[in-house]
Amino acid sequence: MQIYSGYSYGSPKTFCFQPERVAPGALIQGTTVPNEFKISITNYKKGQDTLLYSGLNSVIKAQWNTNGSLILSGATTLKEYQDAIREVFYNNTSKNPTEETKNITITIDDADYLPATEHFYQFVSQPGITWSAARDAAAAKTLYGFKGYLATITSKVENDFIWTKTKGTGWIGASDAEKEDDWKWVTGPENGTLFWRGRGANAGGGPVNGAYSNWNTGEPNNSNTEYYAHITFNVGIAGSWNDLSNTGNTNPTNTYHPQGYLIEYGGMEPASSLKLSDYAEIEIVNFKFSDKLDATICQFDTVTLNHESVGEFTWLPADGLSSANIANPVASPMQTTTYKVQARIGTCTLNEDFKVNVKPAPIVNIIGDEDICEGETAALEAVPASAGSNYSYSWSTGETNTAISIQKENWYKVKTDNGECTFQDSLFVDVHEYPVYSLDQSDTLVCGDIKGQLKITSTDQNVIWTTDNPDLAIAAPLQKSTQMNVPVYGDYRVFVDLTSPYGCKVSDTLNVGFHQVPTSPFNILEDKCYGYSLNVEYTGNATENALYNWMYIDTISGIGLKDVNISLGVNDKKSRYLRLYVLEDGCPSTITEEYIKVIPNMTVWADTTANCEPFTASFFNETTEIINTYEWNFGDGAISSEQNPVHIFNEDGSYDVSLKIVSDEGCENTAVLKDFITVHPIPTTELDLKPDSCYGDTLEINYVGTASEIARYYWDLSDMNPPEIVHDPGTIFGPVKISLTDKPTSKIGFYVISEYNCKSPEIEIPFKRKPWVWAEADKYEGCPILDVGFIINAKDAVDKLNYKWNFGDENWVAGDSEVNHLFSEPDSSFPVRTVALSETTGCSDTVQVMREIKVYPIPVVDFAPDEPEVSIVNPLITFTNLSQNAIQYFWDFGDGKGVSDLENPSYTYEQLGYFDVQLIAENELSCQDSAFHQVLVRFEKIFPPTAFSPNSVNPENQSFLLATDGVETEGYHVQIFNRWGQLIFECKNEHKAWDGRMKNGQPAPAGTYIWVLNYIDFLGEKHQQNGAVSLLY
Repeated sequence: MQIYSGYSYGSPKTFCFQPERVAPGALIQGTTVPNEFKISITNYKKGQDTLLYSGLNSVIKAQWNTNGSLILSGATTLKEYQDAIREVFYNNTSKNPTEETKNITITIDDADYLPATEHFYQFVSQPGITWSAARDAAAAKTLYGFKGYLATITSKVENDFIWTKTKGTGWIGASDAEKEDDWKWVTGPENGTLFWRGRGANAGGGPVNGAYSNWNTGEPNNSNTEYYAHITFNVGIAGSWNDLSNTGNTNPTNTYHPQGYLIEYGGMEPASSLKLSDYAEIEIVNFKFSDKLDATICQFDTVTLNHESVGEFTWLPADGLSSANIANPVASPMQTTTYKVQARIGTCTLNEDFKVNVKPAPIVNIIGDEDICEGETAALEAVPASAGSNYSYSWSTGETNTAISIQKENWYKVKTDNGECTFQDSLFVDVHEYPVYSLDQSDTLVCGDIKGQLKITSTDQNVIWTTDNPDLAIAAPLQKSTQMNVPVYGDYRVFVDLTSPYGCKVSDTLNVGFHQVPTSPFNILEDKCYGYSLNVEYTGNATENALYNWMYIDTISGIGLKDVNISLGVNDKKSRYLRLYVLEDGCPSTITEEYIKVIPNMTVWADTTANCEPFTASFFNETTEIINTYEWNFGDGAISSEQNPVHIFNEDGSYDVSLKIVSDEGCENTAVLKDFITVHPIPTTELDLKPDSCYGDTLEINYVGTASEIARYYWDLSDMNPPEIVHDPGTIFGPVKISLTDKPTSKIGFYVISEYNCKSPEIEIPFKRKPWVWAEADKYEGCPILDVGFIINAKDAVDKLNYKWNFGDENWVAGDSEVNHLFSEPDSSFPVRTVALSETTGCSDTVQVMREIKVYPIPVVDFAPDEPEVSIVNPLITFTNLSQNAIQYFWDFGDGKGVSDLENPSYTYEQLGYFDVQLIAENELSCQDSAFHQVLVRFEKIFPPTAFSPNSVNPENQSFLLATDGVETEGYHVQIFNRWGQLIFECKNEHKAWDGRMKNGQPAPAGTYIWVLNYIDFLGEKHQQNGAVSLLY
């Protein structure tokens, strides 16, 4: 018999909201009519799933069981059963069904089929049955040729399915009777499989190799010889396992009293042409809309429609929605709107209406000045969009009136409220600066002229020039630059107004003076005062308000100072000039200069006027008068009242020296000697040599101090050997050139004497040299992997050096002066560098090997077998050489026997198995590379003998053996039947020959016998062969 559901696997039907046919294309073929058919929901959920029969055949009875099965029974034909199965519908009665794919099986009798295992399952109700009796009863059961056994449960899917069929405490095929705490499956194909070791998980027990188990909490506990497993019905965790004794609890009312046992069919026999079950799948779709279908919002607000769910959605109208094609769009309509939505999942659709009621917002517009000038006040008013509105107002300034006054630049916002909705408007008020300007280029003083220039600089264009004096004429009053004229000298006022594009206005006043230029003549009223002073009178046109500046050795200034007395003092003839400069009303005169005849009568000198710092000088003076007081000023802040003082100058520079003397008659004279004393500086000793720097082997040292080129320079080069001194400059300023070859450090001494014979301090500066090395290699090219030796040669035997190497990549590695490195990248060049670091000086230097290391290219090696997998019957393989840039070849065929130097060889294997074939290729540079491929010589089948005779003189013909190379012992099973179908010889898991004897040890009659062989080859592939063999005597 064959049962077909007509289901297209992988394409489940969809349950929307109405009952759905399970198998409208069901097909039942065969000759035997069973008593009943069962349609079962494998993943049945009570309270949701149900199966309905809607057929009209009164002979067929339908019975729905609450364990998820519908039984069709009746004395009828297979065709009528087929038609009845086509009329079975699936329905889900839950308002919120679980979204999943329902697996519905169609089978015969009262056994249930699980597609995941392709096995049948049956619960047998027999209260009080022992575990051993249940095991034997199950083993005695068959179902259309499938042997029964106590169920073995190896997955959660299988456990969940079986539990839905259990009507009580049911025995299953697990036991630890053989060894306590070692739980094994002892029935069915899993017989002997250890899946759990120990007591419950809380006592340290656990699965073996990750095997599936579903023990109840604290189980197994092996209490009172509890060696046998059962699946629970309503104790602890639903569908979990417990261990019981062989009898279980003998009290019929006890929870652990056995109610029956679970039989599993399948996996114990060869493949059958029977197809006693099939299944169909129905996908449950569960989608619904939000319970809240209506919403109320204010104008300009938003609301989210529906909830988040899976499916395709279409909303109408689309206006006002964030998206018309998602489950939960955001709606922002401006008026009351009803949105219609259609949702679709697969072939299921659902429609609904969502209504959004929109309340009017209290809309206002802010009006007022948007541009004001600094310091001004602007009025802003919130004007309702509709007349007669009664709103409350809240400004961002905190005020609650309809209008406000503001002065600052800012965003001003008003929020209105009509009792149901709110609204907000905003306005930015820009506060503008007043014009920035400059009148610096306008004339405010005009000397000797009646014309002047008016000019204002500003980015603003609107300007007006005015005056309050009608005598002043402005040529272009509206221009930024214009000319003004007056008829007579005097002071005038000019006004200017400047206005910005935003109406911000500034005003300023300019006071302008037009005046004559004063003259500066004078006469000498008295020229006799014993040669010490002179009275002078001004004779020009300036008034008493003018400023008079009389200049001789010093300047005498004052308003109205027309008559002055000049102290002449002692001067040489070149300084005997009196000068006058007059300034009136801001207008200057020219300078009038007159020569004054004065005979000096005081002499001042020093013992020396120039020397190196610090410098001590003795001062002297001579005069013809009797002097009461002396006032010396040495120009460095020091003074003296001695007649002939001695003074020390501590800092270099030039100093003015003055002497004031007062005679016994009260007459005084002053001598000022400009730059009289010169103090020369001590030269500095700076060199461009840095003690912390590292220099090369050749070094140039320069003087960078304050001494001049004509000074005398003294270099101490005694710390260096003569060959190290490349250039000794003698007594000039340099440079010194040194080649430091014999040692890594040295020092240099130095001092300088200036052209003024001023000597600097003597100094000594140490300096250090970088490591002086070069690098070379023992070879520069070759095949990969190329082993190259490198050596560092140091010219300086004194310096102690460490090294780091870089072999052409980004990595630096520490090493000695002699290192080796392997270069493996073919067809490549590598620059090699090393860093030498001195332990003596801390200096380092980087050098590069004189040539790059060149690695030769290697051949590209590859090949392909024409057949990567062949049968031992025809084990010939031809190998195609795919190599490039090679001239010689060597083949190793991987079986320990075959080799070749042909370019494209063929090879015949004599053994079964996997073989790693290697090809080594060599190019014209003698560089090699290799490639590997694996080939397989597989098992074909056994070629058995057709006859044997226990009486044969040839030992090989005395027995019948079905075995050969490549056949595994594990899984080997041979059965031999006589012509009546009786099994007379059987062998499992060993290669054993039949010697012609029956099970009772007696020789079997001569004749033809049928043999059936199941075995596994060395690749793990299963084989089945059968045939006939003749037993001869």
